[in-house]
Amino acid sequence: MDNYRRAFRFMQIGSGNLSLLKGYEAAVDFHVRIGPERVERRIMGLASRLREGLDRIPEVTIHSPRHAELLTATTVWSLRGFAAAS
Repeated sequence: MDNYRRAFRFMQIGSGNLSLLKGYEAAVDFHVRIGPERVERRIMGLASRLREGLDRIPEVTIHSPRHAELLTATTVWSLRGFAAAS
């Protein structure tokens, strides 16, 4: 039994912080309550708005896919004359 107690610390997954766990539970409950489809529509709408705005800036190149079946909320873009941070 003593070995089991010493090994217990290696069996825990993630943080034992109760406040973080409760916050995570609340976030999941909220996500389920408003619906994953609504969350996706909002995120994709914001990404579309970003791309539309970036399209109006001549010095910007959008590197993310434009095809509807390949779109995600992630938008990769660059600004001519500026190197990416490393």
